[in-house]
Amino acid sequence: MSARIHRLQVRRPRRQPSAFEALRQAVDGDAFWEEYLKNLSEGTPSGFSVHLAILVDRFLQAVLEGRKTIESRFSVFRCPPFGRVREGDVLLLKKSGGAVMGICRVGKTWSYELDRESRRFIRDEFSEAMCAEDDEFWRARERGNYATLMQVKNVRRITPMPWQKKDRRGWVVLQAGESQRKLERESAERCS
Repeated sequence: MSARIHRLQVRRPRRQPSAFEALRQAVDGDAFWEEYLKNLSEGTPSGFSVHLAILVDRFLQAVLEGRKTIESRFSVFRCPPFGRVREGDVLLLKKSGGAVMGICRVGKTWSYELDRESRRFIRDEFSEAMCAEDDEFWRARERGNYATLMQVKNVRRITPMPWQKKDRRGWVVLQAGESQRKLERESAERCS
């Protein structure tokens, strides 16, 4: 009597790529972004921070088309990106209620504690680059006490990449770079 051995072929589910692996795949073929992101992985410090910026469609499209060269965030409280974004950081550009649609690198940054003079200066100097020339934009930000402005560079549209986010924050620091971690340690030491 011969015994037949049946090998059960078990298909292992294909491992989903991590968010940062998916991001590296999304920029495949772009020499600049491949090099810039090659050492990026969750939990491993890099020389830059990675931020998730949520934008309404009109501003997202303006960034992706190169018309909007300054991204801005106004807030009542001192919260990211204020004091947390630096030149060289990476922004993932997520459509409000949708997917990540693009990526860019931060150039120069400006942070303001707002008063009448600084508001006027920002509006006079940056409104065109911010695609914020209408009065409604400025009325909606009248109560803000802080502003962060960032020059966006190396903008790249990517294949839409789903991103799970369930809260209402318009800005999330996904991974702090080594320089940001050093600042946070120094700040904690001063406050203790």
